Parts: sequence; structure tokens; C-alpha cells
Amino acid sequence: SKKGSKKGGKKGAKGNRPDGKAELKQLKSKKVHKYSLEEINEDPGKFNEYCRYWFLQTDIDFSGELTPKEYLKAAKKFHGDAWEDSMEEQCNELFATIDTNGNGTVDMAEFTVAMGRTLLAGGAEGEGEEEDFGEEY
Repeated sequence: SKKGSKKGGKKGAKGNRPDGKAELKQLKSKKVHKYSLEEINEDPGKFNEYCRYWFLQTDIDFSGELTPKEYLKAAKKFHGDAWEDSMEEQCNELFATIDTNGNGTVDMAEFTVAMGRTLLAGGAEGEGEEEDFGEEY
């Protein structure tokens, strides 16, 4: 018997990509989520790891693409008790802005560009302070 085998599978799922779950575990062990804005700004490698970490953290099914539903779920976790239902429309608008090719999903390249705009172009107030969004948001 072929216990646990999947028939069909998702179109484009995994392919030649490394296992997202294993990669996320590796990035967590490196404490990538604890990189400071200064480290991210000064080291392109750390910037890329930081982006990859948060992308994988958001890509719940590890398909390699973020859906609006995954993005919204991550935003709700990130905001926690401060989340208000009125924020959902803003979140959907932001997702559409990040989805630069308009295909309804956000890939790693689109996500990295958006993170670059947020973190590198002026960063946040208090540049150089450690940004710790927790193990998972």
C-alpha cells in the first residue's frame, strides 16, 4: 500500500524548491526573525534570509505563493488583540499592491520587493533597534 501518497497534487506545488517546512525550521534556528534593522540594512544576505523567513511564515501551505487568505491570516496574527475587522479592507488593498503582476498571489520576488520598500527605504522609526515579531506572528 502507498500510505500517505498524494494523487494529483497542487499545480506547481513544490517542484524543485527545497522543503519549505525544513527551510523555515533552519531559519528559525538561526534566529533570523531577531535580526535588527541595522543588520538587515547592512547585510544583503541577512535581508534575504529575513524576507525568506517571513515569507515562509506566511505561506501556510508552503506552495511558494501567498494567497490573500494566507496574508490576511498572518496580518491578524501579527496585530493580535489590536486587530480590528475594519483593517481587513486595508490588508486586501495592500496585498493587491504587493501583487505587482496581478495574478492574485504574491511570490517570493514580489514579497522581497515589498519588504525592501518597508525595511530598507527609510526603515521604521528607531532604525537599528531590534525588531522582534516573535517566533510566529
